[in-house]
Amino acid sequence: MKKLITMVALIVMGGLVFAMGAKAPMTQDEAIALIDQKIATMQLTLDDGTAAKEALTAMIQARIRVENAYRIVSDALDGGLRVQDMLMLATQTRQRIQQGQSAKLCEQAAQEMVQQRTRTQTELQTRTEAGQPAGSQAGAASSTGTGK
Repeated sequence: MKKLITMVALIVMGGLVFAMGAKAPMTQDEAIALIDQKIATMQLTLDDGTAAKEALTAMIQARIRVENAYRIVSDALDGGLRVQDMLMLATQTRQRIQQGQSAKLCEQAAQEMVQQRTRTQTELQTRTEAGQPAGSQAGAASSTGTGK
């Protein structure tokens, strides 16, 4: 009898732990609220917020899970992407929808674009902080025609 009670107690505790860890899927409204909060925290412009929400909406229209779309937009904001980049992300996602691409392909393309743009932003910021004008090394290399 003691073993039975112990087993039932362990099963109940396991169920409680599982239930505490399980979370309902994020809704589009929750994601938009989180983006609004992030925009306010980062002290970005209204246009930045509008463009970020447009990118989120386009990804959701592409059938990308809301959690994943939110993560991509959040990473983009953290990486320094702003109005023009977010609008480009939304436009490219909508073009992929029209081409009939799957949600997975749309998501991968959005992630790649954000990663590439974030790298570019980081490089520009690093050069600016180092006192070099943006693109000065590339321009010097290409102007000689030798690349050296």
